[in-house]
Amino acid sequence: MKNVLAILLALILTTSVCSAATKTTAGTSLKNAIKQDVEAAKSAIKSDVEKANKEKQAQNKAANKEKKAKLKEQRDSQISTVDNQINEKKQQLNTVKKSTTMTQTEKTIKTRAYERQIEALEAKKARIDEAYKKSIEALN
Repeated sequence: MKNVLAILLALILTTSVCSAATKTTAGTSLKNAIKQDVEAAKSAIKSDVEKANKEKQAQNKAANKEKKAKLKEQRDSQISTVDNQINEKKQQLNTVKKSTTMTQTEKTIKTRAYERQIEALEAKKARIDEAYKKSIEALN
């Protein structure tokens, strides 16, 4: 960037001197030509920097979209395994509730055990979801 600026300034000064030398009022013409060239160079550099910043932001957004998609896939795969476990425990719970061969005490013990397991799995699912939400928000 510094090299480009140095080359631009050298070019500006040489063109300014040449254009000012051809005019009758050399001092003021040279001064005005240099001012115009410097302002043109400044505006060109500013527009180049702004364009580079916009491109960089666009690249970052695209990279963040890809990262977010990967995180969502990971979250969904982990949550789906937990959901499968929850559904399995619920089926076991229903089987215990409908069982006619168990005593009421056995049903109560197994029912409470399955309910605690389901609650633990639900909490695990919430923790996974929360962790991924935080990591996705960090990308914003």
